[in-house]
Amino acid sequence: MNNMHTSPPVNNDLNRLFLGAVCDRESDDARLQTAPTENKHITDLVDESENNRVRNYMKKAMQFLILISTITATSALLASGGIDGGGNAMSPVTNEKWKVECSGCHMLYHPGLLPERSWLKMMNGLDKHFGENASLDVATRTEITNFLVANSAGKSTNRRSSRIDQSIPNNVTPLRITETRYFTSKHDEVSPTTFKRKSIGSAANCIACHKGAEKGDFSESQIRIPR
Repeated sequence: MNNMHTSPPVNNDLNRLFLGAVCDRESDDARLQTAPTENKHITDLVDESENNRVRNYMKKAMQFLILISTITATSALLASGGIDGGGNAMSPVTNEKWKVECSGCHMLYHPGLLPERSWLKMMNGLDKHFGENASLDVATRTEITNFLVANSAGKSTNRRSSRIDQSIPNNVTPLRITETRYFTSKHDEVSPTTFKRKSIGSAANCIACHKGAEKGDFSESQIRIPR
């Protein structure tokens, strides 16, 4: 009876080794399955970083192109008179009878400052010309009228004249240039007291601040407001 015994202890050691090997294998398998996911995550991070770098580069490139385009467009507008500047002066026009008859009482107003309908109405009411009788003989009146109409705001290709014409509603026929929306918007920062200075007289006396007004030059660089 003493010779009989249970399984030798060595078997327990073998079982523990076997179970340990199995666990290690499962752990290795788990790591192998996880590795591709980790590698993919790293790859995704690298790709995202590269994409961000490319996007930043493209953004800066677009900003540079926009800047160049803006500079080019502005230069073209300045050269063509598209914005207020020296090149935006109205085309010089002249008529001897217009100069003689219209400059006797006030400065010469360029025809491009008012639309055709305004000049027609004004020339047909010279007997009551702003409180004065400025009547002319038929021949002189006709010649001056034709001159004013031919060079009026609606007929001119000048940008400033076009804007003046566009600022006047079709159902409105202003006789005063100072009543046009274009004029008021351009002089909204000038106080009424400034126009009343003795050196200016009124808002209608354009030549007081715009020395080239009679020639159609109202460029902002040439403005000099007298004290």
